[in-house]
Amino acid sequence: KQLEARIHSLRHFLSVYFFSSLYLANMSDEDWDTKQLEAQIHKNRQDKRTNRLATIAVALTSSLLPSYLFQAVMDMDWTEYLPYYIVAPAMSAVLLTMAYQLFFEANFTHKAVAARKGVSADVAALERTLRYQVAMGYSLFFSNALFLALVLFFQLYVLRALDKRLNFCVSTLAAAGLVYWIAQANEKTVMSKKAKTK
Repeated sequence: KQLEARIHSLRHFLSVYFFSSLYLANMSDEDWDTKQLEAQIHKNRQDKRTNRLATIAVALTSSLLPSYLFQAVMDMDWTEYLPYYIVAPAMSAVLLTMAYQLFFEANFTHKAVAARKGVSADVAALERTLRYQVAMGYSLFFSNALFLALVLFFQLYVLRALDKRLNFCVSTLAAAGLVYWIAQANEKTVMSKKAKTK
């Protein structure tokens, strides 16, 4: 039975490989690239509501990561310090969510590509969706990496002499606030550059 299942899966693989190679042989490189681009974009497509919920979930997750350091290394027990583990990450998640939005707007809205001549509406829509995904990915990556680096810097170097509760709250909120401030400064810089080019 197991041998029959392996033979069946091998036959299926060979038939798919054979027919797909025949299909790809008749396709030009540009068509293949376009098909691959469309497949990747459609695979990652999200609506705005889903995207908003995803950014909030990512912000909450990033805000909770410093909690593990304090729980494991600095012996802040979850049951004893639960209010600290709720309030500080929640407030930093709000700041991170706003920072994500500002970085996204700076990368997507303000750096909009001028419409190219001779490009169909479908290709333009695909390019816009791809730019949207790239801008959101950059926003999430940069904000979270900066937040976690700042949290570690504050917790382990700047505020290490403070009480662990105060260290946790101040380092988490200061890092999130600094990321938000950098996002605002970035937005102002992008807007001033855009105003100069007009």
